[in-house]
Amino acid sequence: MTTGKSFFSLLPLALFFAAPAYAQECAVEDAVYEMADAKGGQLVFERRKHSTAYSDLDIAVTAGDVPQRFGFRLTASNGYGNFYAIPDDESVSEDGLIVFFFQRRGDRLVPSEHDMPASGEPAPDAVFMPGLGSALWYGTNGSADPVAIPTQIWYRAGCR
Repeated sequence: MTTGKSFFSLLPLALFFAAPAYAQECAVEDAVYEMADAKGGQLVFERRKHSTAYSDLDIAVTAGDVPQRFGFRLTASNGYGNFYAIPDDESVSEDGLIVFFFQRRGDRLVPSEHDMPASGEPAPDAVFMPGLGSALWYGTNGSADPVAIPTQIWYRAGCR
């Protein structure tokens, strides 16, 4: 029996209980994100040399002690309103990962009402890429050091 509530409809409630204290405000390209149980991984936004129709930013992820940087370009779907991160690296097993951006409203996180982040704009308070962990694990599983990263929300931890 189902309750009629999807994981994504309950996500803001989960964020309310799991959200740590927030770091200082900064422009999106200056923000640094970490998971709540930070184990050395970081997520940052980087300016693209050439803007796309959706954003002038890429996402770069590092995972713990793994020196490799995983890059993603931001795009959006036509008609469904989802944001996606398309991997620049062949060691990521997915063609595109859905991305959620969250802003603080009062004492809780809510999905951002804005378009995809662009350079110079205020940084989102949190970023969630639910398929990132499995995409990195299965994409690097044939290597000597497969990348294991938990499926967690990235919270803004500070500014560069």
